[in-house]
Amino acid sequence: MDLAVEELESLAAEDIDVSTNLREYTITVSISLEADDLPTAQINGSGTIRTAFHAVGVHTPGWRVDWTKAETLPEADNHPQMETAGV
Repeated sequence: MDLAVEELESLAAEDIDVSTNLREYTITVSISLEADDLPTAQINGSGTIRTAFHAVGVHTPGWRVDWTKAETLPEADNHPQMETAGV
């Protein structure tokens, strides 16, 4: 997983969180990235995650993506109080 995280970083993913559940044979990956809208972010996010895993030799045939949480955040430039508030 460390190699996958390094690949995600090289692909400009931010706020990376990767966890595994060996009992259920699952890997959970959370990243943040910039996009114009949520559907584009979901497509780009899936592609970024899959690219990172392929780069480290993990094959993803038949993999399933479960979107348990997806959200949009306002740009800090449009909301300067966010930067000072640490949001």
